[in-house]
Amino acid sequence: MRPPWRWSNATCGSSIRRSASWRRPSPPIPRTPTSPACCWPATSGRSTSCNAWRRRPAASAAEPRRIAVNAIASRPLRVAVAVVALLLLPAAGLAQREIERTVAASAGGTVEVTNVAGSVAVRGWDRAQVEVSGTVERRVEEVRVESRDGRTVVEVVLARRGRGDGEAFLELRVPRGSSLRADLVSAEISVDEVDGRIEIETVSGPQTIAGRPAAVVARTVSGRVDIEAAAPRIEASAVSGDLRVTGGASAVEVSAEAVSGDVELTLGAVERLQVETVSGDVEVSCALAPGGRLAASTNSGDLELALPADASARITVTTFSGDVDNELGPPAERANRYTPEKILDFTLGGGDGRVQINTFSGDVTLRRR
Repeated sequence: MRPPWRWSNATCGSSIRRSASWRRPSPPIPRTPTSPACCWPATSGRSTSCNAWRRRPAASAAEPRRIAVNAIASRPLRVAVAVVALLLLPAAGLAQREIERTVAASAGGTVEVTNVAGSVAVRGWDRAQVEVSGTVERRVEEVRVESRDGRTVVEVVLARRGRGDGEAFLELRVPRGSSLRADLVSAEISVDEVDGRIEIETVSGPQTIAGRPAAVVARTVSGRVDIEAAAPRIEASAVSGDLRVTGGASAVEVSAEAVSGDVELTLGAVERLQVETVSGDVEVSCALAPGGRLAASTNSGDLELALPADASARITVTTFSGDVDNELGPPAERANRYTPEKILDFTLGGGDGRVQINTFSGDVTLRRR
């Protein structure tokens, strides 16, 4: 049997006579980035050099419309999500609630306050009642107010579990003759028009005390203490917080201690004043009562003392490496030629009082008030 083809030299080069049923393969159509599926509609033959036939056919004309419809349909969903987010913004405000309590109290009793965070404002009034009002956050379980046997307790109780803040912002009205004791963590406190003894301890909250209390004791770790009270006895201490005491009363006994905080005292005539700091600066302006005593010491902080022109006291200043600037009398002298220590010892007026100042490397300034 003869093959369906035979060799022929009728044309240049070799040629093949093929059967009538044979068709020439379609030429491969190159694939381009802009037309990755160009082979599919161009030919029914599947080119061996193009794999586009393995892919899904190109999207029909209705496909872009379907995508646009889906995008339009998703817009209400996005709008709804945005509206819900906006509605949730004031949810924190809804977590707050207002409180108000009033209990009978002794006119000369003691009021004790405890609060972790927030603020406490205490004001005296002429009623034999303790009134507590304010707002609290969601973690505050209750504000307990109890009064018994001349002692009124105001305690902020936090839930053991739960999320959110535990802040309580309280305003207290107490009998004017009450004594106040407050134990706070990071809450700030202000007190005014309370005539009894005031004792406050905080960790980081600032303290502001005013009025004419019988005595003030203010302690803090890193909070600022600001006392503007004409109290006969004031005791203030801080670790890194600043202390500021302003009072115009005479016969005042004041004690101020700080580690790295600054101390600023502006007082009337004092019977006894003691100031100590490590690295904080000290600034004192006061008068001395007859026979008054003033002792101030710092390590590396500077110290400035201002006394009135009619002050009567013996003044002694000692510093190891600090400078001494004396506007009240003679200059300081070197203790000896082997050390930088300076000593100043002189008398103002009749020398009734006693002033002792010691620093290690801090400078000392004495000036007129």
